Amino acid sequence: MKVYVVNHPSASWCEDYAVAVIAESKERAIEIARNYSPDFKNATDLNVEVYEVDREHPVLAANVGA
Repeated sequence: MKVYVVNHPSASWCEDYAVAVIAESKERAIEIARNYSPDFKNATDLNVEVYEVDREHPVLAANVGA
């Protein structure tokens, strides 16, 4: 298993813009993110980052901004 962070770069105010997923593959991570968040359901511009879990490191820093 790996940790995938699925990002939705065109998300707007009050929408989910990132989902961290533990999955077997990138394709499965996207599927899980789409099922988890309605904001990802029909998005066409999702980006995926993969993180190995054999060492400690940050995977997501989220900021809404003002």
